Amino acid sequence: MEIIIENIDNATIIKIEGRIDTLNSVEFDAKTQPVMQGNMENVVLDCNELSYISSSGLRGFLSLQKNAIAKHGNLIIRNMKPEIKKVFDMTGFSKMFKFE
Repeated sequence: MEIIIENIDNATIIKIEGRIDTLNSVEFDAKTQPVMQGNMENVVLDCNELSYISSSGLRGFLSLQKNAIAKHGNLIIRNMKPEIKKVFDMTGFSKMFKFE
């Protein structure tokens, strides 16, 4: 898994490449922690290169979402592959996030 974080205009873009599974979800949480501690006006999770997500990864996404809401910000999930989106649909997480 690789995480690339960029600030573009007034948004923080988090690009996720590879898998977020039980083994590396702690790494995902650690790498996104600075984003949660900063001013989180607009955060975009770019999932174009995300190939797999486990329940631990879903928890990490949910933590980012809760943090954004607490700071009156927005979290958008972008470019999610249909097979990954299906996991969100089956777990009910689709209702909690905004997708583009």
